[in-house]
Amino acid sequence: MNSLPLTVHFHFQVTFYGGRASAERLAHLFLISSSLRVPLHSLIFFWLIKMRIAGSAMESCRCRVMQSLLIYHVRISWLRTAAVVLNIIVICVFWWCIVVGIVLSLVLNYIIGAPQQRYANLSILVFMTGALGLIVSLSAFNCFKRRGRCGLMTYVIVLWIITISVLVNAILLLLASKNQNELFEWIDMNLEEMFQNGAQSVRGMEAVFLIESQLSCCGFNGTSYYPPDSITVGCCDGLNIKCTVDAAHKKACRVAFMEMVQGRFKDFGISLLCAALIIFVAIMNLCLMLAKMRYDEKEMEINR
Repeated sequence: MNSLPLTVHFHFQVTFYGGRASAERLAHLFLISSSLRVPLHSLIFFWLIKMRIAGSAMESCRCRVMQSLLIYHVRISWLRTAAVVLNIIVICVFWWCIVVGIVLSLVLNYIIGAPQQRYANLSILVFMTGALGLIVSLSAFNCFKRRGRCGLMTYVIVLWIITISVLVNAILLLLASKNQNELFEWIDMNLEEMFQNGAQSVRGMEAVFLIESQLSCCGFNGTSYYPPDSITVGCCDGLNIKCTVDAAHKKACRVAFMEMVQGRFKDFGISLLCAALIIFVAIMNLCLMLAKMRYDEKEMEINR
């Protein structure tokens, strides 16, 4: 009676792992256990292990056959053409990274006039990533032409490193766009200094005018920043000679500039995520190309 649940349990395992065992196989195991005086459940246990090992080997063999069929039906010319097309797209992606780095540098350094701030290194990192990727991707055309595996493997490794760098830059930009308190602190410190310099030099006045006219804002903290009879021309639309409080923009420049910086960070971060996805697709195509080249080399050795 005590062996019944054990038998049912092993019967369930046999059904689950290897299909329903035949009556002849179970009877054969019962005869072996009786002659050798070995418990039946021990033989079934070892039989299950053997079935699982055989099943794993069959699954592995099946996966290898599927991979071989996939590589066999794909032509190397198709992969090379796809690699060239994707490499051209990747070059455009790296050009975009260079543009993002330049725009970030202009927004954070030149417009504000603050050489010492937290995100200065971020624009440099984005620019250097794009420049390095551009140089490497341009030299990759020679690897496609020569069909060298070593050059392609080096290109794949460099692309992986660049992809990680692009992802890090994208995450940093997205995190920076969410950090309003830190952005306000940085903008308050540097933007107010720029508005103060606007009354002391022509260059400072031009910078204030550009901020107010392009962002449709007025004053550092609103129209109250200026005296009612001395509101700057940039606070009003149409470049009027005289700008009044009623016609001036109501939004404070600190708020408008913070929204602009947040929007730039978010848009650039999303674009870099898309760039990383494009580079990843190019890497997958190159890996498949390397696998096809290796498969063809083995076939040539076998045919010899």
